[in-house]
Amino acid sequence: MATKIRYLFALLLALPQIVDGSARPHPALASRVLPANPSPVVYGDWEFPLTLNALRMQQDSARNLSELIFLPLVAADPEGRLVPRLLQKVPKVANGEIQNGGKRVVLTLRHGMRWSSGAPVTNRDVLFGWRIAMDAATGPFCAGTCDHIVSITLKGRYMVVLHLTRPWGPLLRIGLPPVYPHAWHALGGTPSAAAQTLGKDPSFNYLSDRYWSDGPYRVTSYKKDDHITFSRMQYFALRHQGHFPTLIFRFYGSRQVLIEKAASGAVSIGGGYSAYDLKELESAGLSSQLRLQPSLNLDHVEFNVLDKTVAGVPNPVVSNRVRQALALVVDRTSMVSSTLGLSAPAATRFAASGPLLVPFQLPESGAKPTAGNWAPPRRKFVSSTTLQAQDARKLLSQAGFPHGFTLDLHTDKSLDDPELKILTKNWAQIGVRVNVVEMRPCFPCTPFADLYVGKFEAALFTAHLGTDPASIGSWVGSQFIDRTKPRPVAGCEDPEQCDYSNLNFSGIQDSVVDSSLREGLSTLDEGQRARAYWQLQNRMIRQAYWVPLFFLPTVATAKPGIKGFTGHPDPGSLFWNVESWTRVKG
Repeated sequence: MATKIRYLFALLLALPQIVDGSARPHPALASRVLPANPSPVVYGDWEFPLTLNALRMQQDSARNLSELIFLPLVAADPEGRLVPRLLQKVPKVANGEIQNGGKRVVLTLRHGMRWSSGAPVTNRDVLFGWRIAMDAATGPFCAGTCDHIVSITLKGRYMVVLHLTRPWGPLLRIGLPPVYPHAWHALGGTPSAAAQTLGKDPSFNYLSDRYWSDGPYRVTSYKKDDHITFSRMQYFALRHQGHFPTLIFRFYGSRQVLIEKAASGAVSIGGGYSAYDLKELESAGLSSQLRLQPSLNLDHVEFNVLDKTVAGVPNPVVSNRVRQALALVVDRTSMVSSTLGLSAPAATRFAASGPLLVPFQLPESGAKPTAGNWAPPRRKFVSSTTLQAQDARKLLSQAGFPHGFTLDLHTDKSLDDPELKILTKNWAQIGVRVNVVEMRPCFPCTPFADLYVGKFEAALFTAHLGTDPASIGSWVGSQFIDRTKPRPVAGCEDPEQCDYSNLNFSGIQDSVVDSSLREGLSTLDEGQRARAYWQLQNRMIRQAYWVPLFFLPTVATAKPGIKGFTGHPDPGSLFWNVESWTRVKG
């Protein structure tokens, strides 16, 4: 009897903690022994994250580190394939989890996943997270993504059923809701209160061990502009043998200092580099540590195909033969080599034959980057520079420009940029003379102000494309043209302040492009989506609306002893599989 009384008394003491969400871990979980390893992995970056609150952060450094403490439902691996994280499997038509033509999607959570408190992750947390992200206090965070979900129903503890009014293709890649613990009292107890906390309170930053998280690590110490220490989260159920007990983020005030520290061996993994740091990284002796992946940032030329005159002068690139000729003579491999300092074999990995990153954005298509340039007279891709020049001159002659012409090229590149120099040289060999128009920042406008209203013939700049191929729609779909709007105002580069409904600078009006975009948006079948966007890719290549040049690489460094680490096309996804990394001696 005394034993029972002691048990009941202990239970009563624990009840307030259970109700307010601060319960101690289950004894069976708390007793799990974690192997010791005194040597932490040091991740260095020159940008210090302001917050790890996923609903407020905008920095790539923050997005990287947030992957250490939060686990998404699914993630894209470096090859673009969707892999399950919190889910048992990725929903597909074939496995029966995409139903009713894509208007109903079933999510099945892994059993045994837990929050850092020891509380289980359940389907109530998915519903709670969606309601938070739909609340106006968070933006709403779901705007344009998970707001395609109109309702959610729960079955048991681990099944979630998403209901859509119509199928939306990008749902699995960019439209699944975030997951937040519904039982954690610090969030406020209701989705509305939690939305106020997460969306409005900058001090709620996840930079201490008081926050609940469900990723492979949790924050255990933090000093602003110095370091963040991440320690293994003891309840994380996806751990592999090599999971590091400790990972330390170190802040270095500049890229130069970061490169010096990486070269000295003080940094296990370095991030925050740009493609234009490659030459300096190699000079510092870090060639063997480089981890490069083609990114979703595309350097390219856009042609104004809509406006027959620009500033009262006939616009030559309205002719598709002119555009095809200009695209045909571009030496992308030399451009990558000269711009980034890569060897010719390495450069071919980043050269772009089309606007979509193949195969990352088209993993189900089995497509590979195309070698050479499209030659319309031969109806095939050719790699011979002699044949390219001959065919380009023939195309120009057919378009009425046998002796070439002068082309105004708007760009935000510097005049001594190798990319601009090679482009100018390539076009000069077929008689096209480039007049560079510098796009400079101004107030209250942006360098792209002329492009929004069609006051250009051609423009060279970097397009920032999304992980889902549907993101290209706002750049090339006919519904995204409005030459009457002279905006954007200053701050338009910030997605929270800018309307991106007028990004089709080229003025592309193509039924094949539009139908491909519609098909890609209207199905959740990855095979059908891949075919639709592959058709769009081919159309863009053959009509030469753009001249894709190369995909800027994401750049990271990693010591040879770190195994399992690779770059990722998304600059904010270096740690997507951190629990799988291992370290070898030597």
